This record gives sequence, C-alpha cells and structure tokens, in this order.
Amino acid sequence: MGSSVATDYGEVRVAVQPACYLCGSPGSLLYQNAKDVRYGCPGIWMIRRCTDRRCGLLWLDPIPVEEDVARIYGYFRETHDDPSREPGRWLASLRKARRCYLALKYGYPLPDGSQARERWMGMLAYLHPAWRADADFPFAEMPGHSKGRLLDVGCGGGVAMKLMHDWGWQVEGVDFDTGAIQNARSKGLTVHQGSVADLALPDGSFDAITMSHIIEHVHDPIGFLKHANRLLKPGGRVVLATPNAWSLGHKIWRNDWVSLATPYHLFIFNPPTLARILRKAGFSQVFCSTKPRWADQAFIASRAVRRSGHYELGSPQSNTLRLYGWLMACAERIGLGLRRTLGEEIVAFGVK
Repeated sequence: MGSSVATDYGEVRVAVQPACYLCGSPGSLLYQNAKDVRYGCPGIWMIRRCTDRRCGLLWLDPIPVEEDVARIYGYFRETHDDPSREPGRWLASLRKARRCYLALKYGYPLPDGSQARERWMGMLAYLHPAWRADADFPFAEMPGHSKGRLLDVGCGGGVAMKLMHDWGWQVEGVDFDTGAIQNARSKGLTVHQGSVADLALPDGSFDAITMSHIIEHVHDPIGFLKHANRLLKPGGRVVLATPNAWSLGHKIWRNDWVSLATPYHLFIFNPPTLARILRKAGFSQVFCSTKPRWADQAFIASRAVRRSGHYELGSPQSNTLRLYGWLMACAERIGLGLRRTLGEEIVAFGVK
C-alpha cells in the first residue's frame, strides 16, 4: 500500500488499497466515481469488493492515510446532542416513550412523571421495526442481571451512556470530538478524549464495551478491537453495530445507498467478515445478527441521494416520507423472516 498526495483530495493524502484488509485477496471494482453526498468533502473515490466469495468485504480505495483523517472529518457536521438546545415537546415525549419501552421489555426504571401517552407510545414501538431495533441497542445484547463498569467508545453527547447509567451500569466514554465531550460531561458523565487505543487504563478495567457506528471508520479494525479486548475482564463482552453490506437497502439502492458514507466509512462489513474480525481480535464467543435499525432513515436518505445526488442530515421530512420509511422498515423486517442477513445493520457481540 503506497501513499501519495493528490490534488483531487484537497490536502488529504491517500493510499491505494488494492487488496482485502482481511484475507489479502484482490478487490474488484464495485463502484467508481463515489463521492461525499452529505458534506462535500472533495475527491472521487472507488469502493472495492473482495473477490473471495467467502469474504466479500467492501472497502474504500484510495483510503485517507490515518494521519490525515482529521482533515476528512473537518467536513463532517453531524451533531452530538447539544444540551443547550431545549428539546421540543414531541422529542421529549419520544425520549420518555423509549424509556417506557425499555421498562416494559428489560425492567428499565420508568421515567419520573411518565404519562399514559408515553406508556402507550412505548408499547407502539413494537409496530415500528426500525425504532424498536434502535431502542433495543445495546440492551438486547447485554446481560441484564449483572451490571458493572461499561465503556462507550465514540460516545458522542452521552445519550446512550446516560441510558446505561440509569439502568445501573458504571459508565465511562471516549470520543475525539471536543464538542461531544463537553456535552457528555455536562450530563455529569466521565468521558476521555481520544481513541480506545489511547486509554492508559489497566487491563481488565471494564465488564462491557459498546460501539455504535465506530468500527467502519477505523483503519485497523482488528487492532482496534484488540485494544478493547485488553480493557475487558475475562468473560466481559464487546457489543457493536455497523452498516450491513448485505442489507436490503444496499441491494436496492446500490451506489446510492447512504450508508456507504464515502469517504468516512473505510470498510463495510457483512456478518461473516465482522465475526471473523472479532475472532481475530481474540474474542471466543461471537454472535452476529442483522436488524432493521435505522432502516427507515436509510431508505429516505438513499431515495434523496438517487434523486438529487445529495442528502442533508436533519432535513425536514413530510408525513408521506415518514410513512414511506416506516413501510420500507416493515418490508425489511418481513424480509428478515426469509433471509436473516437482510437487516440494515449488523449487531454483534463477542465475549472475552
């Protein structure tokens, strides 16, 4: 793999990546002329697929060199739950409804002052596959009877950390984003700055580690997960979620599938490749499944990309679009009954 400076990529140095990171097989060109459809990062990229049918990993080519990733993320403008912005009545009710759903399913403590409408909304989560799958993560993969120390990698503004804290876990987080860290700390949470590899903590510090939409951004996923393994106690588990290359959304939208997220996603996994990476990182018990988590938003965003070549995160959605997203999430959930690998995301855990 050789690096070079290319004007088409602004100030970002890139490295050609012709071979599969996981198995070393050559990669065939899957998509060319891929670009950033969200934030306007410069560059025309390619996405390759491993030619070994037992693997099938997807990856970005060329790939930004690791030292220049910060320049790529200078274009990345996703928010991190700004606590200075007072949530609207609907959003506040939705958050309470999620907690009511978690109370119904996992014995999560009910929010103070929860009203009948939030309780009913919590039950109605069973009718929205994408919303339910999001609420389930990471609770469905965590041992509910025994709680200890938990590290959330890429914790953002600390929303997930706060939920796990209220469920009884002793939580800490780690993130690069200074604004996200400030938001999380304003909630009284302990957050470290940097990567999991930067944490100068003793081996076996945590009972569980969670990662949502992190592993696809990492240059060396196996090495990254080895650092997580080191921080876990024997019997501890890592729980992660990442986009699924075999999803119904990718099959339909192909190069317009928003979860390709060029150039921010360096790898797109399928369930066997993610399981293999977890095993190579030292996890013995590994389980992967696919879920319709965020399927409604993925279909809405991919539709916009195909129509206009662009999608603005957080753009207003009409009731018609929301209905479309719900119907497609339901279709994906039904498809999972026929083929278990069609979910929008892979949700996996490995036990040390």
